[in-house]
Amino acid sequence: MPTLATPLFQRRLQLPTTLRRSIACGSTVPLRSCAWPLCMPSVLGGGTCSLTCSSTPSTALMNSVRLRMSFAQTLVSAYLACLLGASASAQTPTDLRVGHWVRAKGTLDVGGVFQAEKVEVLEPTSEQALIGEAQFLSDGRLLMLDQIVHLSAKTNGLHKVDLGNLSGRFKVTGYYRGVNKFSARAIVPYRSKLDQIEARIDSIDERDGRLALSLLKYEVILPLSGGVKSGTALDEVELAPLQEFGEGVRDRDDDDYIGASRQLSQYLRVGARLTLKSQFEDDHDLDRTVARDRLDSEASLRLEAIYQPPGNFYGLLGWRQVNEWRDDQEDGYSDSGSGKLAEVYGYWRGVGCQGVDVQVGRQDFDERREWLYDQNLDGARLIYKRGEVRAEFSATTILSGGNAREENTDNLMVYGTYGPPDRQLGAYMIGRRDPRGTGDYPYHYGLRALGEWLPDNKIWAEVSARTGYRGFEDLRGYATDFGTSWFPPFAEDYYFTAGYALGSGDSDPTDGVDQSFRQTGLQDNNDKFGGVTSFRYYGELLDPELSNLGVLTLGVGRRFGKRDSLDLVFHSYVQDQAADYLTNTDLKRKPDGIHTQLGWELDIIYGKRVFADADLEVIGGMFSPGDAFADRDTAYLAKVQLRIRL
Repeated sequence: MPTLATPLFQRRLQLPTTLRRSIACGSTVPLRSCAWPLCMPSVLGGGTCSLTCSSTPSTALMNSVRLRMSFAQTLVSAYLACLLGASASAQTPTDLRVGHWVRAKGTLDVGGVFQAEKVEVLEPTSEQALIGEAQFLSDGRLLMLDQIVHLSAKTNGLHKVDLGNLSGRFKVTGYYRGVNKFSARAIVPYRSKLDQIEARIDSIDERDGRLALSLLKYEVILPLSGGVKSGTALDEVELAPLQEFGEGVRDRDDDDYIGASRQLSQYLRVGARLTLKSQFEDDHDLDRTVARDRLDSEASLRLEAIYQPPGNFYGLLGWRQVNEWRDDQEDGYSDSGSGKLAEVYGYWRGVGCQGVDVQVGRQDFDERREWLYDQNLDGARLIYKRGEVRAEFSATTILSGGNAREENTDNLMVYGTYGPPDRQLGAYMIGRRDPRGTGDYPYHYGLRALGEWLPDNKIWAEVSARTGYRGFEDLRGYATDFGTSWFPPFAEDYYFTAGYALGSGDSDPTDGVDQSFRQTGLQDNNDKFGGVTSFRYYGELLDPELSNLGVLTLGVGRRFGKRDSLDLVFHSYVQDQAADYLTNTDLKRKPDGIHTQLGWELDIIYGKRVFADADLEVIGGMFSPGDAFADRDTAYLAKVQLRIRL
């Protein structure tokens, strides 16, 4: 039987005959039929509802009065119910707006596009949600809807989930910080026939009779005939501000992440991070008889403000203040302090069409291994993303705060990836021109494969070539870097790493062709093997650039729960061509230029998440010189770092 809440057709409230007569006509004498409309036409497409009555011979007046009093509340409730039914009626997809917080229900296709069947508009919340089938990867991570989900001790419900035997769908709620960074705060089994995404609409594009919505990293396709549900008229629904960590800043690492969590106004948030670190260098000149040891201490404060009005734009402003103290056995004690603009940029999503973003200003360029770049640069970046394809095009320089060469260099970079976050192929071209300085025009071209291409393994594979010219000399170098971290199921929390990297050297410095490979000059060579903290994967003490150098790496590590890890890493160094120099290393001694065996290094790295907003890192390293440093002493390194997000 039709009810007051039934939409999409004419509704009439059926009441007993005596009640209809006494309420609608208010009389106990024969009257003609009458009807009271109670509802306006439903915005979901329905008609009206009404009370109807028809006259019959009267009954006693008292009975009429009692009936009127008895059913007055029923009448009011019925009227309000009809009104509520009208306001909760369905909307059309074209009523959706950027900033609406929605639950999209559908299926993620093989191309990484989410095909939605219906969308429900919700009140904005602070956490996003994913619902779908989950695959346990390793190292406390899940793959859900092609998104890497990080589990931790802060993930509620984790003890109720058998990660080794996942079946069915799960709901994960938490914080989206980019393609590889969804931090789970809760996980529960979830019975649903459809995949679901709960997040803010970041952009809308209408094409070919469909809407393309941008939610988190996903392109969500909704037919114009699709269903849209809302408990409130959509023009009255509160709009959510743009999330800080969208596609455009997907690779901000631990060193850059602050998380502006303090709300100053509706659209303005601020955050801060304090970093304290100390580093002791012992015998880095490989000569124990000379007093050149050094202790460096540093305190830095980084402030960040994010302005996020409704719409497709947000802006970020970051400032960094650094104070340093140095106690050097050779040069004595010194201290210094400085402040600089770390980042300031505007970010626009959906520029011209869905999937095209633009970022302008001083911004952080970072990638997973930091083998290509990890640097704040001034310029413009265009980001294109569609399904599993992503490409970045940028033109940058350093306007201020860099050295003379950096401020004279113009950078053109193209970087593209294909595949889900846990298994990606990449290609790049990086050109760096120094027309006002040394006249360097190097170009780097390369291919890479990163992720879980083998079961229980996280591999990396880099092939790169360096071309161009410097003055009258041609550049012709190459480099390779292959390795994997293995997470065997039988070893529980242990993981094992092996890799080899080679940067070519120049066999004939006089032939007009420099065959040595040089990295881009923007690199940091910093990543995690399997623990909670990243480190210099070519060696913490030597910390070399991959140039005229072969590096063999072996490592073993263990996770102690979700917050602690310990890595023991061994490196062996051999020059490709014997030379009396090393490129960009922390060692203060040159090799003899005759022997190629440089030596070996052993590092131990301990990382700990002290609590939600504090990270501790303790590193010890030793370098034992080889034949290229005859009769030299062992060098040592000790580092401690504490990061606190305020």
